[in-house]
Amino acid sequence: MIYSLDKIKEMAEGDQDFIVSVVSVFLEEVPTDLEGLETP
Repeated sequence: MIYSLDKIKEMAEGDQDFIVSVVSVFLEEVPTDLEGLETP
């Protein structure tokens, strides 16, 4: 899956709080997801 900040900005329609929220969740979840991929 490809993530695009431009797409998030488009969905946010100028709502900076929405953008910050989405990016925060992404940054919280991705390391955990990566660990799951690395663990056999």
